[in-house]
Amino acid sequence: MKRILHIAEAFGGGIITFIANLANEQCVEHEVIIAHGIRPETHSNYVDFFDSRIKLLRVNNFRQEIGFIQETRAVLELRALIAKIGPDVIHMHSSQSGVLGKLASLNTKSVKVYSPHGFSFLKQDVSDLKRFAFKSIEKVFSLFDCTLVASSSSEFAEAKLITKKSVLINNGINTESLSKFLNIPKNNSKITVGMIGRALPQKNPRLFNSIASRMPDIDFVWIGDGELRNELKAPNIFIVGWGSREEALHYLAKLDIYIMTSLWEGMPLSLLEAMYLKIPSVVTNVVGNRDVIIDNFNGYVVNNEDEFVDKIKFLANNTLERVRMGNAAYCDICEKFNSKVMAENFNKVYGF
Repeated sequence: MKRILHIAEAFGGGIITFIANLANEQCVEHEVIIAHGIRPETHSNYVDFFDSRIKLLRVNNFRQEIGFIQETRAVLELRALIAKIGPDVIHMHSSQSGVLGKLASLNTKSVKVYSPHGFSFLKQDVSDLKRFAFKSIEKVFSLFDCTLVASSSSEFAEAKLITKKSVLINNGINTESLSKFLNIPKNNSKITVGMIGRALPQKNPRLFNSIASRMPDIDFVWIGDGELRNELKAPNIFIVGWGSREEALHYLAKLDIYIMTSLWEGMPLSLLEAMYLKIPSVVTNVVGNRDVIIDNFNGYVVNNEDEFVDKIKFLANNTLERVRMGNAAYCDICEKFNSKVMAENFNKVYGF
């Protein structure tokens, strides 16, 4: 039995789902510990995401805001934790955890692994100068003894420009936990379109709202919440807010069409979940989205608002095409993007 330490400052959204999918597979054979922060978007019932055999430890000095003193405190707290636990593997999630974890684990014998979950230098809501700074930080910290794991082919292409110590492991979801939501009756009075995510610049709620405004005969559902929820003001948009994971999956399963209006992604787990539930998707042409959606096969990849509207209208009026694409998406998830395959591939990177 090996001891695996996951480090996650950004403990919310897709990252918490990813870690849960991976850790719940790992704890069957290994001791798994998760050192995490708490953010406003962290689910209040996050403990329920994890197998009872997994130990959850809050890092008190994790903060979303970056500052030298606070970061130093976080590194020291992590270093003390690593010394106490003595992990065989340290797996860091997201860019801030990558930097802090690499500093805290200097001169330790642990195998180090870093999953960026979407490079920060691909963000579209920051200046060119900030993107340059983010990329420079990635390059500097790639000199540490650590393997970078990309979650999609497009992200892997970027990773190889950062470091030769990079590998590709596709994200995977726990299909067993989703199976009870398969094929449930939708019973929608209108075609219903939606997505899961935080209402933040990355997810582009403004575009979601514009699409909904142009399609008043279709219902739109935003499963989540966030600081930009006020941009979701079209009268045919229903905002669910953050509830339990079971509630989110129930709303997801009721959708006729899933869309992703994101400006950038790593590999969105909510999209994989929608695909497993046989929901056809229309997504933006960005890293992550285009790595799982094959245009005109298991969904549509689009470049602008007009294309979104055209494809949604087509699917709304073609039941057989929705079924065909949904079945193709389901088969892709079963074959390529499940958590058991993902965990086996990470074991190889860990050296197990």
